[in-house]
Parts: sequence; C-alpha cells; structure tokens
Amino acid sequence: MSKIIATTQRLYIREIKETDRELVFNLSQESSIMRGIQQDSEYIALYKQFNWEEATKPNTYNGMIFLKDSNCFVGKICMQYIDSLEPELGIDIMSSMQNRGYGPEAIVAFCRYYFELRKIDRVKVRISRDNKHSIHVFEKLGAQFVQSASFVSQNSLSMMRELLPDADLTELSQDSVREYVLCLPDDAGEEA
Repeated sequence: MSKIIATTQRLYIREIKETDRELVFNLSQESSIMRGIQQDSEYIALYKQFNWEEATKPNTYNGMIFLKDSNCFVGKICMQYIDSLEPELGIDIMSSMQNRGYGPEAIVAFCRYYFELRKIDRVKVRISRDNKHSIHVFEKLGAQFVQSASFVSQNSLSMMRELLPDADLTELSQDSVREYVLCLPDDAGEEA
C-alpha cells in the first residue's frame, strides 16, 4: 500500500506506485499535444514507457489524487527538480474532474506537506500562456509572475520531437510558458 501524503475534506493524495502506470498514461493522453496524433501500438508502447519514466524520475516526487468517498482518480501532482532550492510544482487533473475546485485543494494540501517535508517555503510553477484557467487558479493562490519562458522543458521538447516528428511543436518553444513563484501563506486554501 502506498503512503498517504495529504488529505483534504474531499481528497486524498498518495505516493505513486507501479500499478498507476495506466492512470498516468490516460491522464497524459488528455494533453493537447496528444490530440489528433496517429497512435499505432508501437508508438503507444513507447509513449507509455516514456511517460512512466518521466513520472518516476529520481528527481521528481509524485502524488496521485483521488476522491475520498469513491476512490475515483482525479489527477496527478508532483514536484520536479526536488534537489534544487526552488523545485517545480506540476499538476494535471482529468478533464472529467475539472472545474470542481479539486486542483486548488490538492495544490494547497500537497504543498503544505512538501514544504514541511523539505523545509522550503516556495516553488516554481510553469504554466502554458494559453491555460487561462490554471493561471487564474495559481494567481488566486498567491503565485507571483516572474517571467515568460521560451520553452516548456528542453528535455521534454526533444523527446516530443523524437516521438512526434510530424507534430507542430512551435507553440511549445516560443515564449509559451509563464513562470510563477508560489509561496503558501498560513491561510492559503481557506477559500479554495
């Protein structure tokens, strides 16, 4: 059984485990970059493996988000680059679970746990400039805009180009990300 990381009134977040491979893959399939791309069995096998390796990298700490009352999968939340003084927070919510307040609720609970665990007080957040909803959520949680960035992640972009040679990845490489710093005040999430 995986360790429970944090709980809220409606959610619990637990550490990722081997049996989560399919959940992680299904969540990644919802990303906009994957829509409309031809996916044969060889591609799917490669992408599943890449996806799992990304989710379980040694410098990433992942939590799987579930509803307390039904154990229904909500999404994944993680800290990347955990060895740095300012790790990077990431969250993905299944489309069927969006717009219910689960994202902010999970962010606050996960960050409180992680901030205490690592004795840090801030994290970096990178959001696609077109993701107005996530920008709004993080700004409401108090995240402060730092800068625009010219790539999502050089490693991910290189892998995507290799896996998807025919895909137009221009939007991912040209000032497509807004970087924020998130520090949770003591009362964060009281309204979330």
